[in-house]
Amino acid sequence: MRYDLLHTEHAPRLVLFFNGWGMDSERLAKWDLRGCDVLAVSDYSRFGPLPEMCRAYAACAVVAWSLGVWCAAASGVCAALPPGPRIAVNGTLAPVSATDGIPPEVFDGTLRNWLLPGVREKFFRRISGNSAVFSRRTAESQKEELAALKERIAGTGTPQNPFRTVFVGRRDRIFPPAAQRTFWEGVPGVRIIERDWLHDPFGDPAAREEVRRHALL
Repeated sequence: MRYDLLHTEHAPRLVLFFNGWGMDSERLAKWDLRGCDVLAVSDYSRFGPLPEMCRAYAACAVVAWSLGVWCAAASGVCAALPPGPRIAVNGTLAPVSATDGIPPEVFDGTLRNWLLPGVREKFFRRISGNSAVFSRRTAESQKEELAALKERIAGTGTPQNPFRTVFVGRRDRIFPPAAQRTFWEGVPGVRIIERDWLHDPFGDPAAREEVRRHALL
């Protein structure tokens, strides 16, 4: 896993953001998280240890998006962090599933076809409504990461849930909203908040602000 320290104010609170698959920290530049330091996590080709600096904060909020939801839980990172909100956005802990996540045939098709012309652009249109590729990662590195995740998800299964607040986007075209509801409604102690969001809601300032408010509770 790659950790990028974005906003540093030497604050007592940290926001740890688990990106989706294939992303980098560039997409978080517009986030306004005054009063917090922000550490972005990306590239799940290999799981790695939590940076020691994270343990020094008085509080740490975790915001995980898309496949980052599973990675945040399966990596065991949350258990080693200081207390704070644990928020999942448009993802589940059973990410490759006909009923609780991305249908297996869709996941496999994305992996198989990723390097074909136009596939990345189509994917980004599905997640955010436009074809801007907001990641500097190469298509080859993204495919390698997705292949590693497929193997790890199959071998690990459903990890223990660290999340207490879950956002479900009603217009999500990656993780079907019905599958998200099916999974999270079966998990005790979770508050489910539905919004009229695409899979990636973070281009919308109102969505960023709502997630920010929950992260800074």
